[in-house]
Amino acid sequence: ETSTVAKCFREFVRNDFERVLLPRFPQLIEIKNALLKEGALVASLTGSGSVVFGVFKSCLACKNAGLQLAANSPGWQLIMAESL
Repeated sequence: ETSTVAKCFREFVRNDFERVLLPRFPQLIEIKNALLKEGALVASLTGSGSVVFGVFKSCLACKNAGLQLAANSPGWQLIMAESL
């Protein structure tokens, strides 16, 4: 089930700025890959790329990923939020 949901998210969530920004700022690729590795269903850039976000299946999955990312990625600012 999770892979089906993830596939749907990845199919419909995209940011056209990524094709311009990712080659210029490889750290954005690193952040996206880290979110996906920690279980994000999808990871992308907001608007003009000021934030990289991940969508997780549950609050617990998000919290666990946040703990891992905080431990392994000093200097990254992590903010966990819940959609309305």
